[in-house]
Amino acid sequence: MNNHKYEESKLVEYLVNYGDNYNDEIKNFLIFNFFDSRFFKAPTIESVRSYLGLIPKEKDSYIGYLEFLKENFDLGVNIGEIGAGTMPVLAKYIDEYQQEIKKGTIEVYDPLLAPRYLGNIILSKKRFEGETKDLYIAKAICENSDIVIDIANKKNKPFSVMLCSCIPKGYSNHDEWKWGLLDTARKGASDEFDVGVKYLNDSYNDKHPIIIKTYKK
Repeated sequence: MNNHKYEESKLVEYLVNYGDNYNDEIKNFLIFNFFDSRFFKAPTIESVRSYLGLIPKEKDSYIGYLEFLKENFDLGVNIGEIGAGTMPVLAKYIDEYQQEIKKGTIEVYDPLLAPRYLGNIILSKKRFEGETKDLYIAKAICENSDIVIDIANKKNKPFSVMLCSCIPKGYSNHDEWKWGLLDTARKGASDEFDVGVKYLNDSYNDKHPIIIKTYKK
């Protein structure tokens, strides 16, 4: 079976399991662009390709983000992922890790969630409403990034927010948005935290900045 046929069969299997839980617009985007490399970094497509094992692990930015989180945070806690998208594959990897270490929970928030059950993940098919967690994380949630930062600061909790390529309204370029979020994070953080910008390892081919707030060592 050639690679395209294999990927096609995996996509069909995926749609049988989850397709009915997609709205038509997102499902059509997934189907018509799934094999187009120009869209491989679109979260709707990248998350499914990762879930199906169609991205080499050493190049999978979701795996890369998991490794980044493991290096910078204790993941054996109660984690909230905001704006997880249709397929919460990052939460899947975190859940698998938490099962290995036998500690922690992860709850994901997004009105567009496709799975009804996925491992031990708590799937909240709704918008995040400020629930208290030990750690807040997000990946590519555009203009909602500041919501995660604000809530984490108000709750005096750590966070990690990986930005996307968008430039939200009110900003002239991506750097302005990045430094604006960093400034907001620093102003709202208590003295027990360090705040900064980091990136995934180069092998994952993902240059999006990550705004993080971690406990001082």
